[in-house]
Amino acid sequence: MTAKNPQKAPKKPKGRPSDYNEQYYPKIAALLSQLGKTDKEIAKEFGVSEVTLNAWKQKHPNFLKSLKTGKEKIDQLVENALLRRALGYQFTETKRYFRPLFDSTGNPVIGKDGKQVKGIIREECTEKEVVADTTAQIFWLCNRKKETWRRNAVLEVDFDKAKGEISEMFDEMKKEVHAAPST
Repeated sequence: MTAKNPQKAPKKPKGRPSDYNEQYYPKIAALLSQLGKTDKEIAKEFGVSEVTLNAWKQKHPNFLKSLKTGKEKIDQLVENALLRRALGYQFTETKRYFRPLFDSTGNPVIGKDGKQVKGIIREECTEKEVVADTTAQIFWLCNRKKETWRRNAVLEVDFDKAKGEISEMFDEMKKEVHAAPST
C-alpha cells in the first residue's frame, strides 16, 4: 500500500487571466458612464460580456465606485435639466447679422481659407422665456413624491363601511320621499 500525501497541490484558477487593467479601466468606466452609457454598452466598449463587467464590479471596488460616480454625475445633470424645464426659465437669444467685408478699394476681403470674410453688422439680443412644462412637472412629482403622485394609485375601500353608509343614505332618502306630500 502506498501512503497518501496529506498535502494537496494548490488549485489553479479556472479560465484565462483577466484583461482587467486597474490603472485605466476605472477612469474609462467613469467617462463612459458620464456619457450616459448603460452597463451593457460599457461592457461592449471594453470588449467583454455584461457578466464579466459585473464580475469586475464585485472584484474591483474602485471600478464599481467609478461607474457609480460617473452615473451620478450624468443623472444630476439630467435631473437639473428636468427641474429647469418643469419650472420654466428665461434666456437671452443673440442673433448676429453678417455682410461681406470689402477693402478700401472695394475688393472683397479674402481669408486664409480662400473664402470671403464676413463682418458682423448688427446684433440683436432678445429675452425669451420657456414656460413651465406640465409633463415635466408630472414626471418629476411621480418620481419624487410617489405616494402622492403615483399613476396607478392604490384605492383602499372598506366595503362594509361603504355598504353601511350607502344603506343609511337610502334609508334617509326613503324617509324624505314618504314624508313629502303626495300630489
